[in-house]
Amino acid sequence: MKSITVTAPYDERVLASIALQDMAEVNNVLDLAKKTYDDPSLWLSKYKRIEILEKTMQIMSSKIEELTLIAANEGGKPYSDSKVEVIRAINGVKIAIEHLGAFEGKEIAMGHT
Repeated sequence: MKSITVTAPYDERVLASIALQDMAEVNNVLDLAKKTYDDPSLWLSKYKRIEILEKTMQIMSSKIEELTLIAANEGGKPYSDSKVEVIRAINGVKIAIEHLGAFEGKEIAMGHT
């Protein structure tokens, strides 16, 4: 399987090696996504989506330091900016949970947090 090496932009230190999917695998995933989207009976219930998002928020909140360092190393941003980015991402998940109850298909504009 092919992979891509992710390096830190400021010192080119290797951060990780990420496996790449071939086109057949990508097409299979896209086909499944379209099939699921086209058939609402296959969708997860709102309570299950909320449960998943709440668990995501819990995991992210317990790993703020680790996520901050990953973002800083990968993006080459200062630590403080990366921490703001991680906290904003956690808040974005919280906003998504809140908006599931009023699902109207609207986008949440950037810059609110």
